[in-house]
Amino acid sequence: MPFSLSTLPAFWWGRSFSSTSRSFLYYDKLSSMALRLVIGLAGLHGAGKSTVAKRLLAEHGFSATSFGGVVRREAEARGFPLDLTTLQDLGAHFMNTEWGQEKFCRQVLQARLPFDSELVVIDGIRHVASLPEIRKIVHPGKFVFIYLDIDEETRLDRLTKRQRLGDMHSSRETHPVEKEVLILREHADLVVNGGDDDAHTQIVSLVSF
Repeated sequence: MPFSLSTLPAFWWGRSFSSTSRSFLYYDKLSSMALRLVIGLAGLHGAGKSTVAKRLLAEHGFSATSFGGVVRREAEARGFPLDLTTLQDLGAHFMNTEWGQEKFCRQVLQARLPFDSELVVIDGIRHVASLPEIRKIVHPGKFVFIYLDIDEETRLDRLTKRQRLGDMHSSRETHPVEKEVLILREHADLVVNGGDDDAHTQIVSLVSF
């Protein structure tokens, strides 16, 4: 029988981190440090989000965080499988049930590394409803939402080469969470070609900070 979050007993959802699984997640408030600029990245699997985030981190002094990273660490802490479908279901559960939109977004921003930067890049926004919540949390700082577009041939080639668990399944984008990612393009402040090696440079040139 395939694993399903709906088959877990209710007490699993209240399970806390063990002392050996210390994380950043259960803070209700952000640090008092003001965030000057937050760049949010969205796009299909293989569009280049993580590559852009790493370049912004390494070359432009950003701290980095991601919705997927928060969900993965929480899944590990609760002893859940780490296959793509489980992570997608768990993320949707946090967003819609256990945490809600605002708290999930705060958890993601709280998990940024390094923590002491005024510049933050969020890798992997997957819900339209996250956008106004992030803008509200970051205010009066600036939030810029960027969608990474990519041609399908390049995207599938990337997924094949990196061989990450669940990637080729995700190429079909059948999960409701992934279908919503396509809608996010309509809400982007900027659309950048994720297939370009200098996508991060384009973003820096277009976003004043």
